[in-house]
Amino acid sequence: MKEYVQLVCLLLFCYGGILKAENLEIVSAGKSDYQIVLPDRSDSEETAEYLKEAASALQKAFQEGGNVMLPVVLESSRNPKRPGIYIGDTAMTRKNGIKASEFQNFNSVIAVIGKNVFLAGCDRLVSIHTNRHVTRKEYRHYRCKLGSVKATVEFMRRYLGSRFLMPGETGTTTPAFQKLNLKQGVDQIQPLLLFAAGRPTELMYDYANASYGYGDFYSYGGHSYYSAVSASLYAEKHPEYFRMEEGGKRSAAGGHLCISNPQVQELFYQEILRRFADGAKVVQLAQTDGYIPCLCPECAKLGGSTPGEKIWFVHRKLAERLYREFPDRKLHILAYVDTARPPVSFREFPPNVIIELCTYTESNLRRWSQYRVDGGFTAYIYNWGCYNQPGFTPKRTPEYCIDQVRMFREYGIKGVYRCGFGENFGLEGPIYYCFGQALERDNVSAKELADEYYRYAYNEVYVPMRAFHELLNRQVAIYSRLAGDSEISGDSTIASLLPRDPRALLTALYPVGILNTLESKLAAAERNARNLKTIRRLKLVRLEFDYLKTLLLALHEYQHYQAAPNSGNFEHLVLRVKQFRKFVLDRYDAKKRIKGFPEWPELQIFGNPPMNMLLSNGRLSASIGSPFCWDMDALQKINYLPGAKVSSLTVLRTSSIPEFNEFESGNWKKAEWNHLNGIQLGKIKEKSKFKVLYDKDNIYFAFISKLAPEKKYNPVGKDGTAWATDCLEIMIDPDGMREKFFHFIWNPVQNSTWDGAYGLIKDPLHPKYDADDILWNGKWSYRTRREGGLWYSLVTIPYSTLQTTQPVPGSVWCLNVAREGFKIGGRMYSELSLWSPNFEDMRINKNRESFGEMHFK
Repeated sequence: MKEYVQLVCLLLFCYGGILKAENLEIVSAGKSDYQIVLPDRSDSEETAEYLKEAASALQKAFQEGGNVMLPVVLESSRNPKRPGIYIGDTAMTRKNGIKASEFQNFNSVIAVIGKNVFLAGCDRLVSIHTNRHVTRKEYRHYRCKLGSVKATVEFMRRYLGSRFLMPGETGTTTPAFQKLNLKQGVDQIQPLLLFAAGRPTELMYDYANASYGYGDFYSYGGHSYYSAVSASLYAEKHPEYFRMEEGGKRSAAGGHLCISNPQVQELFYQEILRRFADGAKVVQLAQTDGYIPCLCPECAKLGGSTPGEKIWFVHRKLAERLYREFPDRKLHILAYVDTARPPVSFREFPPNVIIELCTYTESNLRRWSQYRVDGGFTAYIYNWGCYNQPGFTPKRTPEYCIDQVRMFREYGIKGVYRCGFGENFGLEGPIYYCFGQALERDNVSAKELADEYYRYAYNEVYVPMRAFHELLNRQVAIYSRLAGDSEISGDSTIASLLPRDPRALLTALYPVGILNTLESKLAAAERNARNLKTIRRLKLVRLEFDYLKTLLLALHEYQHYQAAPNSGNFEHLVLRVKQFRKFVLDRYDAKKRIKGFPEWPELQIFGNPPMNMLLSNGRLSASIGSPFCWDMDALQKINYLPGAKVSSLTVLRTSSIPEFNEFESGNWKKAEWNHLNGIQLGKIKEKSKFKVLYDKDNIYFAFISKLAPEKKYNPVGKDGTAWATDCLEIMIDPDGMREKFFHFIWNPVQNSTWDGAYGLIKDPLHPKYDADDILWNGKWSYRTRREGGLWYSLVTIPYSTLQTTQPVPGSVWCLNVAREGFKIGGRMYSELSLWSPNFEDMRINKNRESFGEMHFK
């Protein structure tokens, strides 16, 4: 590194005699002449505040470990007769030849020169990040580059023995020492990562554990297209900017773009330049999430035959232009889903390209290593986050983290974005520590780092807590090894060995006997803990373990109920579910904000999730509906045993085509209403109901659904993204075998549908085997109207479309009906509902076993 070579040469020239002098004595027998000195001026109030925070942490470490109080002073107020530990770009630092403001990235030095110690790096507020929305002041260090803070935490770790185990003072430990002597010279600190972001926790913990922030990178957190070409700004006036669907219609749904359009490419480029003008040196370039390609003729002619290859073609073109016009700036290009693998039409990127890998398997890293990418790679990792199957329970092991970081080092990964982090500082604190320290310290083992954590975190109760965590890790390894080996090897069949249902996974990981053993180890530690910090840390472990335990006891009871769904087992289940709900609800205040620990304000308990998310143990693949979403009081009141019988309805025959009316008169008068509930019997606000009739040619469905009058819709055409906004769905299996079904979706406007078929392809080698065949198109129709906050629909489906004939009295078909409700102006669900509940997962259409029955009369 150029700055270090210059610094060391200068020190050798100017201080050759001093560098050979005797070691400095900083502390001896509880006494010290030293003062901690901060610069009089910084580039911003935020930078000054963080340097002050680092100085305070250093002061407390000297007090805790050496029983000595070093004063913290500004340089203009220092005692000139006393030596100092200088933090930041002080005048004395510059006088001694250290040009900290010229240091790059998060690089820094620990320099012992004469009688003084210098902890210095480049400290500045990065202007590109000042407009980022950060709700808590203590997390704003992500907006800065604080090389001197990095030097301070390294000084504390290397020379005071401090360990940053969890966020905050409670999470930091400095062991007792009688003396502190330092050798003359310079330690250069060059972190592995140039970009180390995710969920910030607290300044000193983050800088000690490879989570410094964005640095000179501007990241959109995933996808830049939305900012460059916003649908809200351009969809109405420039529909040609957005993807063309089958049939030639343009659609802005999902924000997917026509990337061959020169104006769209120019908007991409101008967005990049705008971020550079704001102060970034590296800007992310990333396609939309769930990318759907444009089907226009120009996009068809764009380089390459696959959607991913076309994206690579456009992104390389933008990088080449940027390199010609601004050769000192870099593009951070996302390699995600369609672009996860390298391009096939070229093997060399312009020198200004950094690739952000979201598939960081060893096989994919090896594949990418065959390409010329001078800027190198970063990784967007999914180790943690409550979207993983275990939800708010532990997910990884020390061994997994060490293997992953070793692989990152081998393949030159220079940046990491942690997508989700920090929900379990009690149960997974050792895992986070192993990951962070492996990025900070080369050639460390999982056993070494984990044991270091147990000793420093638990002190006098090291033995029972080591046993607690080692048993916990053995159980988590069942998940972590299968999911992790899949990520490392790229072999998805390994992960497929895991149960897809999070309830089945968790009950397999944590049998009751294991829970009891973990309880006994933790209780033994609690009885014998004396150190105040240890007691506080155990309080956090207890909170997270009690969540795990109450969750699992309810899930085990649910399995007993499933095996024998009788009233006695249901009463036991109700008790366990109510205990779990009470545990979660007690964690929140009257405003539904999760309660923290007053004595430990830096902690984000479970990552500060919304109450409903903690009640369902996470989101996406982790979300658990039944039995926690059931309205137990209502079920007990009507003596209903969920899952004890199959949902069923009766279909009456009609002699004439049904009217599109209020569905209470004429043909519809004798037909019964069937009601939708939450997927797993949870409460819903947008209630829906339906009736069914049949004649010699068709089957008819009549719907009434609540729908807010202020909601507006644009038609998406045939086979458009009808599923991406408020919609109703019919899944119908005329064979009654639950092996295939036909799927119909429509919106509250005309000309806005999607249809598909499942199970028609029998060849197991076919790419559409056991999947929706979205290319299937059937003949069917629907009528729709809205009146007074209600949405009325009439759907007509011919038997020929269902590849069957007219049913006869006594025929039984399988069916499910769904309603997807979306937040106003949002892309996320507000609620999902089904007629026949799906007790196995929270998806609407994948579990055919949840289908109910239609009995024809």
